[in-house]
Amino acid sequence: MSSPKYQLIVLRPKGELIRLEDVAHSAGVHPDILHHFIDLGLIQPADAPSSGIMFDAEAVHRIRVIQRLRCDLGVNLQGIGVILDLLDRLNAERRGG
Repeated sequence: MSSPKYQLIVLRPKGELIRLEDVAHSAGVHPDILHHFIDLGLIQPADAPSSGIMFDAEAVHRIRVIQRLRCDLGVNLQGIGVILDLLDRLNAERRGG
């Protein structure tokens, strides 16, 4: 009999920025993958005065969505860009934007 698996999710205060390496670790991907996603415009780093690439807490969720579309559903990166754009528009509509 296998034991249930639980995932620990650490919530950070709103507005706190996370280093690229920490986001990659939390999302379960290599940092080079995140650089590729940035180059393709699939994720956007936060504007941070610090040295290095920083993200807000929502980046981990977005990367997990990208990985689900890519690995589990077989969507190519161009298709993922279209899907993310549509999701962003829907979320903006829900927020009244």
